[in-house]
Amino acid sequence: MRGTTYWEAASLNLLKENYNACGMEEDVAVALSSDESGFMPQVKPYPTVNHHLEEGMKLHFGKYEYEVLFTPGHSDGLISLYNKENSVLFSTDHILPKISPNISYWFKGFSNPLEEFFNSLKKIQKLDVEYVIPSHGKPFQNANKRIVELLDHHQDRLHVIHENMKEPISVKSACQILFGNLAIHETRFAVGETLAHLEYLLLNDQCRKFKRDGKWYYQSI
Repeated sequence: MRGTTYWEAASLNLLKENYNACGMEEDVAVALSSDESGFMPQVKPYPTVNHHLEEGMKLHFGKYEYEVLFTPGHSDGLISLYNKENSVLFSTDHILPKISPNISYWFKGFSNPLEEFFNSLKKIQKLDVEYVIPSHGKPFQNANKRIVELLDHHQDRLHVIHENMKEPISVKSACQILFGNLAIHETRFAVGETLAHLEYLLLNDQCRKFKRDGKWYYQSI
């Protein structure tokens, strides 16, 4: 549905308003909500979706069967594929060997993507997967070791933000604390991930959120 994507005029205008409310300067808000990065040609024409995968579905690759696991967090509809026989997981972008997948709140979709990510990690953790084949990076062993690292990483970020919101903090200020100054393309993901952490704290009753002079602020309770 084209009208629901970021890459149409109405959605981009609303996106700019949201970035303004995050405290971003006007030129940055414009850049973040425009196609200056040349991203639009990479997402068009939009793909035609003929059917959707569902949790628990079985797919066959060669002689092995893989179960579809719903693992939202990095994106709302992300799935992973699990072969119980050989303890193999195609982890897609859910679990990566060297970097943390970007977990962002994009002003729509799941209201608490970071909590979705935590729940998805814990779902895989119960399987005690031995072999992981990710979308980025080389295959690796011991999924649970990496899952613990990812959970700790995000808990550290939550702690840093929470410690810095005793006084009201804007999204822009929180983003700079976590990521510093970045180029526009990286800023887009950094703001999204900062928001995911702020909204997690809000929805877990660890802070309040209010608007002042057209900008959103978060403050610990």
